[in-house]
Amino acid sequence: MGIRRHRKARRCIGSIQVGYRFDTPKVRGLVPERPRSASIDGRGPSLHSEGAEFTHGSLRGMAFRRLGTIGATLAALACAPARDVRAADAPADLAPLLKRVCENGAIAPGGVAVVVRGGVVHAIGAFGRRVVDTEGALAADDPIPFGCLAAPTTALVCALAIEAGSLRWTTTLGDVLGDEAAAIDIGWRGATLAELASRRVAAVEGVTLARLVEQTGGADVSASRCRDALLRLVGSVVPKTPHGTHDPVNRTGPCLAALVLERSAHTPFEGLAKRLVFDPLALTSARFASELTHADLTPAWAGHGDDGVALAPAPPDARRRALAPAFGLRLSLTDAARLLAILADPANSTSPVHVSAATADPLTRPVAGAPAVCGWRAERRPWARGTAYFSSTRGEGWCSTAWIYPKRGYAIVVALNRSSEAAFTAAETLVEAVSSDDSLSGG
Repeated sequence: MGIRRHRKARRCIGSIQVGYRFDTPKVRGLVPERPRSASIDGRGPSLHSEGAEFTHGSLRGMAFRRLGTIGATLAALACAPARDVRAADAPADLAPLLKRVCENGAIAPGGVAVVVRGGVVHAIGAFGRRVVDTEGALAADDPIPFGCLAAPTTALVCALAIEAGSLRWTTTLGDVLGDEAAAIDIGWRGATLAELASRRVAAVEGVTLARLVEQTGGADVSASRCRDALLRLVGSVVPKTPHGTHDPVNRTGPCLAALVLERSAHTPFEGLAKRLVFDPLALTSARFASELTHADLTPAWAGHGDDGVALAPAPPDARRRALAPAFGLRLSLTDAARLLAILADPANSTSPVHVSAATADPLTRPVAGAPAVCGWRAERRPWARGTAYFSSTRGEGWCSTAWIYPKRGYAIVVALNRSSEAAFTAAETLVEAVSSDDSLSGG
């Protein structure tokens, strides 16, 4: 298949000081661990748009629509041979499941997945090719567009800033804008950091990508200036509904939360994320889309469109820079496992990055009447054994979904390099298959 240009998408602390703990995180296969004795069964210890203009293919109403397809695939997975008993420190290999749900490359050329339980990698795997009809195989150390982890990471940076005393979850846009607040509609001045980070802000109409590019001059400007332009555009529109209603495809919320952070700290959001999260966790591959250069955008990471054709790398633009806190995060699978462990349990005091239970509450407990926490959407699923939290993105050649299960103490993230609905359904199928299998999910 040939490579074509990407079609037009359809659908930002210096003063912050955080007391880090540098205890080594228990991530199996990622950092050394002390020897463990096997358990009695030989397996050893077991191991969460703004409007249509800003989404890359709407997710609204998409999640788990293909229940018939999922059910059929799960039935096929149930016929797989029994797994061998694994050594205490050997995580399960998810590559066979990835291959099966991707129908040996027919649904997506490749994909990656990892399961983390109690801060330990319980299962991990990579399957397929970076680019269709080529020999390059996906690997755990490849930088993958995990867009689903962007908004939860932005919410975590918010929590760390709050923990440092610089902000509160009740801090509003008007509080940090000062005299500039007069330039935005009064309906936006009262939007709180918690509402922004959890996408519980009003949807807006009439804000298009063309207007965003026009506001920035279409030049190679900083991510902070692009978010300033986004604020001017959104702030010029009267909110149609009161803030507080969750909109799962609203991309402006996390991006304006990033703006609140950088206005408060007088430091670009990307620098805050690096200082507060990426560096303490040694996530050397983690970068927001707003930081990528032309050299980073190789065909191997551009992914594949709905028709399966490999996409040409799309150059950085005002949209990617402005909206990166909501959907644009790239990192390796091994680094994603470290990050997922923190996102699943942000109040874990043994982690090198953590916040108090009180600060973490908006990250882990839904607000009454709104099925969302900061960075995640909340749903009850039978195989979650309670409420699960998920974040999903689809578009620009990739789809990804991450789920955390507080009651079961584990989390999973999956990414496939094709942005079709079939690939998105395959990713969710794998989530349910792993979550229903105690030998993979850790019970």
